[in-house]
Amino acid sequence: MASSSPNPDQDHQTVQDHVAEISRIANEINQGSTAWPQYLETATAAIQAFMLFPSFDMILAPQQKVDILNCLQQIAHQNQGSESSSEIADWCSSEWLRLLEHDSEHVDALYGLALYWLYRSQSVLHRIYESDRLSFSSSSSLETHTHGRKSLESSHSLRLDDIEDDMENRLSSDEFIEARTSLQPAAEYFDRAITAAGQQNLVNDEMLSRAAEAYISLGNTSSPRVNQRYYRRAIHLLRRALELGYTLGSSLQQ
Repeated sequence: MASSSPNPDQDHQTVQDHVAEISRIANEINQGSTAWPQYLETATAAIQAFMLFPSFDMILAPQQKVDILNCLQQIAHQNQGSESSSEIADWCSSEWLRLLEHDSEHVDALYGLALYWLYRSQSVLHRIYESDRLSFSSSSSLETHTHGRKSLESSHSLRLDDIEDDMENRLSSDEFIEARTSLQPAAEYFDRAITAAGQQNLVNDEMLSRAAEAYISLGNTSSPRVNQRYYRRAIHLLRRALELGYTLGSSLQQ
């Protein structure tokens, strides 16, 4: 939507004021601040102003726009679940795509879109995790209750059959489909970002580890017929990240 303001100088100043606020927040985040709910209102006001002035990015230096988008996307991610956070995230994705229209190998834009899709998957992955945890707890209780009335061998055989049937059903459930719908483009954009970054000597351990995270989650939500290649890709990426100084979390060291 174009600005209806009759004063271009005022429009310019409005954009600059919001850019200054987001830059201030970005500096605070870099220093360790986690006041995410407080930042949400400022971020929402900023993108609403930017949407009124579609040429706002002409005011910014290229790297300044990237920094603003990264900050806004991080705020949206940390406030997931609210309507305004979704609006911010979607606006950021559209701006990343605009950058790709001018440069299909734009590393920051490719990486930004990869993170956008990875972040989108987090809420459904959390629901899947909680469902798995409750299911495991329930099945463990049932196994304890029935132990002694069935032989260990027959109980183990029945358990494996149940697990296989349950997994096939769950892979076709709405939640698993929703997860893969976000994780597949995340993995694709990560691969494109890593390729473009490699050509420009910009690959870093964070990019590689985030890509591995996407592939691990994609493997966890995909059929055994295909998930091994996702896990192999994740292992390859983690090995490259380790070579660049990445430290594995305790869960991945096992």
